[in-house]
Amino acid sequence: MKKVITTAICALAFACASAAGNVEPGDSIECFSHPDSVAFVHGGNTVELKVFGAKDNPDYYYSYKRDVSGEGTEISKEGNSGWDFTLPFIDRTEKGEKRAAYSFECGGLGLGFVNAVNAPAAMNVNMASSYEVFIDHIVGISCRPWRNGTSFLLGFGFGWRNYRMTGTNRFVQENGFISLGGYEEGADVQFSRLKMFSLMFPIMFRQELGKGFDFSAGPVLNVNVHGSMKTKYKLGDDKIENSSDDIHQRKVTVDLMAQLNYKAIGFYVKYSPCKILDESYGPEFRHLSAGITLFY
Repeated sequence: MKKVITTAICALAFACASAAGNVEPGDSIECFSHPDSVAFVHGGNTVELKVFGAKDNPDYYYSYKRDVSGEGTEISKEGNSGWDFTLPFIDRTEKGEKRAAYSFECGGLGLGFVNAVNAPAAMNVNMASSYEVFIDHIVGISCRPWRNGTSFLLGFGFGWRNYRMTGTNRFVQENGFISLGGYEEGADVQFSRLKMFSLMFPIMFRQELGKGFDFSAGPVLNVNVHGSMKTKYKLGDDKIENSSDDIHQRKVTVDLMAQLNYKAIGFYVKYSPCKILDESYGPEFRHLSAGITLFY
């Protein structure tokens, strides 16, 4: 089937070159292997061949247009489909030279469950009730230095993390220090949680595995711009809520992330070797999460 497609494209390119008459010895024929789609347009006094995608480069774009009105004007374009502009400090090279292929990306929605690792025994974070949501490359630039399915991604995004306790202990803040304590006798416990909002900068190595699968791994830099604490419970007929927006979270932490995708859906694991809170103001613990990813 692949040979048939390649032969058909060559035939279309031949038709473009000869639409105005017989092909002369100086005319050239372009052949493409494993394209995603091909369009051949013949209208008015022009014929045009468009090729989208190529082996190991889904963003490849080729266009050949010929005026068949008699003047024989030819227009040929090659590059990545989509926006047609050049990036600063990235030089275009002549056809046939090896160069890195750059492209912009957006996406990367993640939904997962969170756990507190190496936390004090009294900090009984409930992973089933603790979660994170992130979009780790709202804007990203991808580089394909080789033609073997390997790429690198530098992205920018944001995410929320929620460390939630639903047991007999709660977060208590006194004089700026967060400790772990119990509820009053007879309290109807709802939850006690820490929440973090972060700007994310993933630096990922990615490798296509074939048949729709790909693997990625790398560090994710988190700039933790906001943290908060909240505890809610009932005591008799009274609803009690304690909250704080000053929990002394570490301003910068790093996650190690690994991910396995199948087409648009995947599974990820993240672990942070960094302490989440400043140990001078709160309990020491690290981050572990796992979940699904969409639209990578």
